Amino acid sequence: MYDNVNIKHGVQVVFTTVSNQKDKDFENDIENQYFKSYRKKTHNENTIYYEPLKFYMLGDYDICYISLINNFKFSHRLFEPKSQGENKIYNTHSFQSFSGFVINENTEVENIFNNSIESYFIGIINLKLNNGLLIGNGLDFIESVRNYIQKIIDVPFILTQTFSWFELSLKILIDNPNKLTQILEELRRVEFGAISNSHLNSSLYHSLLKGNNETIYKTSLFSDTHSYLGFNTKLISEKLDSLYLEKFKSYVLENNISLRTSIEWQIKPGHFNHLKHILQNHKWLKDRFKFDKNFLVLGKNDYSLKEKGHDIMSNLHLIRYIKRPECEIFDHCRKVKTYVYLNCLKNNSSDEIRQTFKWFDHLSKLAIGSDKFNQMDLQLKSLKVSRQVRIKVLKIFSNYNNGIQDPILFSYFLDFKIFIDCLVDLIEEEYNNSQNFFFPIKEIEDKINKNLVVFQEGYNVRFLNSYLFENISDFDLDFNNSIQQLLTSYGIMVHEYGKLFYENGKYGPIIQLNNIDTVSNTLSINYSIHHLTSPEFAFTTILKEILNHLSDQNDEFKTFLNNFKKEISHSITEINESYLDNVFERNQLDLNNFIIDSVRYIITFNFDFKLFEYWFWAYNFQNSSLFNSSGMFNEEQLKMELLRISLIKYYFKIESEIECPSNELMTYWDRHAEKIYFITDKLINDINRQSFDNIIGFVCKKYFNSYNLYSDDSFLDLNEEYFENLWMQFNTNSQNFPFLDSLTINYKFKLLSSKRVLQVNPMHDMEADIFSFLKKQYEFNKKRITTLKRNWMDGRTLKNFEDTQEDILYSIDQTGGVYFKDSEKTSRYFVFNAQYLLNIIDFSFKQKLNFINKYLDDKQ
Repeated sequence: MYDNVNIKHGVQVVFTTVSNQKDKDFENDIENQYFKSYRKKTHNENTIYYEPLKFYMLGDYDICYISLINNFKFSHRLFEPKSQGENKIYNTHSFQSFSGFVINENTEVENIFNNSIESYFIGIINLKLNNGLLIGNGLDFIESVRNYIQKIIDVPFILTQTFSWFELSLKILIDNPNKLTQILEELRRVEFGAISNSHLNSSLYHSLLKGNNETIYKTSLFSDTHSYLGFNTKLISEKLDSLYLEKFKSYVLENNISLRTSIEWQIKPGHFNHLKHILQNHKWLKDRFKFDKNFLVLGKNDYSLKEKGHDIMSNLHLIRYIKRPECEIFDHCRKVKTYVYLNCLKNNSSDEIRQTFKWFDHLSKLAIGSDKFNQMDLQLKSLKVSRQVRIKVLKIFSNYNNGIQDPILFSYFLDFKIFIDCLVDLIEEEYNNSQNFFFPIKEIEDKINKNLVVFQEGYNVRFLNSYLFENISDFDLDFNNSIQQLLTSYGIMVHEYGKLFYENGKYGPIIQLNNIDTVSNTLSINYSIHHLTSPEFAFTTILKEILNHLSDQNDEFKTFLNNFKKEISHSITEINESYLDNVFERNQLDLNNFIIDSVRYIITFNFDFKLFEYWFWAYNFQNSSLFNSSGMFNEEQLKMELLRISLIKYYFKIESEIECPSNELMTYWDRHAEKIYFITDKLINDINRQSFDNIIGFVCKKYFNSYNLYSDDSFLDLNEEYFENLWMQFNTNSQNFPFLDSLTINYKFKLLSSKRVLQVNPMHDMEADIFSFLKKQYEFNKKRITTLKRNWMDGRTLKNFEDTQEDILYSIDQTGGVYFKDSEKTSRYFVFNAQYLLNIIDFSFKQKLNFINKYLDDKQ
């Protein structure tokens, strides 16, 4: 597992406009109701969390808030003021936000947040790493870049690894805008040769350039930079004669600081002379503009006033005036936008001319070519699908090509490659079928429309929050924070895991966002946004989502399943007591779930029934759809879940009892548990066990056969008592599992207990980390489920039950996710989870190299 960086804190950065600058309470409400109220509610009052640094920005956004966080749930909250005690509605406003991990020295960052900021400016540089260097190297490369940045910067700074389209964000506290220029120029000039050469052979460039090392050494570390400049809040809020402002004015004069800017005004028609009159009569602004040199600007902003000189104090006075109650500018102007032009400190003509890497030559091989594009058009016409559907399909191909051929963004659209290939296969298959027999057009349109919905939702999330649209408001309903890194990382992990079970390699559902209940089909897996940053809930279900539709793509498994359904139908009839009439009549005994749960028990939970039992209930208890509005777990749902876990207990002959996971369920438990145990026991004893063994064995062998097996026991080094006991337990009952080769199981436990074992697929190593992760959280919570108690009337947490959380890490929250008693537990969870989130991201960056090479090799 990747653990080279000491992660302790998270960061959220929010850029926001202030609603037409007229609602003076907007900022107070944001700071009190968004930050301070959360800080108080989560017991963080005595920490540096959720106490943001605030800066007034030049550019598209008016304010930037930078806050340390220890829970990523905060970053996905709606950034919206909530005025208390009155029915207030704010005018139009917009925001963009991103979050990530602090990866520079924690002490330095803590000092920044613990002390008053005296620097006059903040510079923010968002850094997109060169995909040719990043892919294949992963976090090892990011670590080297971090070390380089730390060496060249001599001012206080915060370096963040983000979840957004850019991997790194650098925030520097400076007194002179020229310092931003100096650092920005140096970062844009730095070449790969300036950092460790150890990343060369692992990089995507090395694969594409076939050993042309000198060219690789000359490539830039970064493929894109986006920068912002802002004023310290005190320069705007304090009086002009304050000591801080006087020091600033003296500093500006002594150092001859200037700032070249251009201001565009979105003026209401017919109001230009009114605005001109206001500016001409302002004490500090009347000498700033050449009022006889105004220009009409094409675009959404109408006028640009020519400025006299580049006095930085003029910029300051304009912002100060805008923030004052007496400001009349917005009676006549809808928006003001300031462009900043930093003077280059170095002569660009002295740059060595670099060889341009032609990304198009390679990425075009991942795109849909004109021949295939035209073929799809003709086949859809032949199928007689509606013009509307046909045009949408062609638009999918066009949008995909735009994403996959963008040198900056293509890595976030790689997981669409399999989706697109499957859509092409679907159209070709339906076209071929149409040559042999007739079928309703609605059937093919329904299939295509399912693809359209998945593509549009998945594509928009990745594309609209990229550098191409960074100045628009964040309007997606599912989340309020950029998460391209997480979506693509989970997508690659699902693809790699799925390859162990799906033989044709065409398994790559799009990772999307949904409500709290995880939903999957052959096209997509929909997770709750909070599950992506709390990976334990994704890990416990990932194998289930992957195997849910194995029968749709594997005829042999489908045959096994159908035959078993016929065999078990008789047994169901025999044991169908009236008690479970509804379950059987509605076909709620899903045999597919039974099989998948068995495979999960073997592969994900390694025959540890108590671990399986814990996460089985933990996941269900944070799924709000399984509860009644009273706050109680639905009784019928409990019967179904109890039947499901009982099948595992009795089939695998588990001696330990299933424990009631919550005191609130005891009444239901006493009412149903024994009856369900009795029926389950009868069902398991009545079925043809060999048929069920064949199905589980068929799936498991696909997985275990991917291991690099050794007959040499020299690798056996089970020092951990847990693994020794687990392996002893398996061997004792091995006669119950004749469908599994003991050698393959033996090998897996060797991997879990010792990383010295070599493996064929890196997914095995990842899975070992998943098991370790689930095991540790189980132990952190004292191996028991603790549920959060909420008031039935208003949904608020009940304080008188807090003692139940004293010795555990967190309790399960029925509204989704987990709940922490105090900030110390929140931070402990954050630090622990950070390592696994980074591990997923690192795994994704490295596996993308093989993913790309496979498709490029096929095009040779």
